[in-house]
Amino acid sequence: MSRNKIVLLTAAALISLASPVSGQGLSALDEVAGALDADGGAYRIAKPANWNGVLILDLDFAARPDSPLYKRMHELGYAGAGSTRGDAGNRGTAVDNPARIKRQLEVLRLFEQRFGKPKRVISFGHSGAGGLALALVEAAPEHIDGGVAACIITGSVGWFNAKLDSAFVAKTLIAPGSDLRLQDMPRDLTPVSQAWTQMLEKAQATPEGRARIALAVTIGQLPSWSRTDTLEPAAGDLPKIQQAMYETLVSQFGATIGGHVRVRRDFEESAGGTLSWNTDIDYRKILEENADPAQRDAVRQLYQIAGLDLDADLQMLRRAPRETANPAAVIKADSLMGVTAKPRNPVMLLHTSGDSLAPAATLEAYIRRAPATLVRTAIVQAAGHCTFSIAESMAAIETVDRRIATNLWPATSSVEMNARARAADVSPARFMDFHLNRFARAFYTGDAPPAQ
Repeated sequence: MSRNKIVLLTAAALISLASPVSGQGLSALDEVAGALDADGGAYRIAKPANWNGVLILDLDFAARPDSPLYKRMHELGYAGAGSTRGDAGNRGTAVDNPARIKRQLEVLRLFEQRFGKPKRVISFGHSGAGGLALALVEAAPEHIDGGVAACIITGSVGWFNAKLDSAFVAKTLIAPGSDLRLQDMPRDLTPVSQAWTQMLEKAQATPEGRARIALAVTIGQLPSWSRTDTLEPAAGDLPKIQQAMYETLVSQFGATIGGHVRVRRDFEESAGGTLSWNTDIDYRKILEENADPAQRDAVRQLYQIAGLDLDADLQMLRRAPRETANPAAVIKADSLMGVTAKPRNPVMLLHTSGDSLAPAATLEAYIRRAPATLVRTAIVQAAGHCTFSIAESMAAIETVDRRIATNLWPATSSVEMNARARAADVSPARFMDFHLNRFARAFYTGDAPPAQ
């Protein structure tokens, strides 16, 4: 007997059919939930009565049955399916996308078994689920017609290296000789988080510290503004811009799931060693060639106010002892992510401008390597990680759906994306024009790991 334990939620599962302005009518949702044969992991599939033939395959679909986004998606005629992130062998925030791909394809098979083959299958997801959505487009083009990868890191190794850069600059210039950890994280992250937070709080109280905090954020290509409970500083408002930079840098060292040190620890444990290096990195070059121009200008102004010599600090960074990585762990971490920047079907990268956990800067490396005809990017003017409205997520889904159906991308300017969002839902439409500077730390499958 199959271990696929099935729960039918057919006629009783009713959802409200709503236009962007008001609810109109009801539609039955044919829903099946159960456990996968392979490892007993949960899955869920759901098809609305007004199914348009398109399936959205999302890793988070089983874990969030009451998601307002999924409800709106069904109202607009899209079916949904997916398993969960809690797969066997998963270590906290670390991922095993090759294993998750197999599980998602098993869920797709179960959907087809019950409801028939969809006209189009779109992989979709936020954060880790978005990374999987991208990996699925690359790995299974015969099953996945396109994808929307939202608030993702497009490569784990490059992302960790950029995070190292910020921390290295801060430690070297503000707390040289201290025992602040840059990598090789312990199981208990509380002391690490407290030490970094206390150091940055003390530095923020001085003009010299404020200037060096801004430099650390800028070289790591982090966004200046990232807190959802604050307004974006106006251009030219240097005190508020620097305060936002400080808040962004402090957020990197939280011991919870939102802090990069937590993600680093989990990946180090899964990959079996340290993942980041800066032995060959010229931080002056990053500041001059990769940094956001507005951030670079802010750094120069803050250094002038503090009476510091920026050139002297860059020389100090050049002379400082560097960090090394375990080459085998680097290769393992890259394989666990499973992203190659070689999609064979269309994908949209959806991101917020103020995501400090997964900075938008990393997208540039993927765009640079991937076929230009297959990739589009949409940036939402918002702080925080995955803080999209329903309208914005639906606009991205509908954009990719049109590209698959017609073999031509519809217009993806901020004006067009906002119009598409407003047609999909009453929630905010905040797409913006956004320039991505060249990401300094690109690393994908096939790149040479660091020499020890």
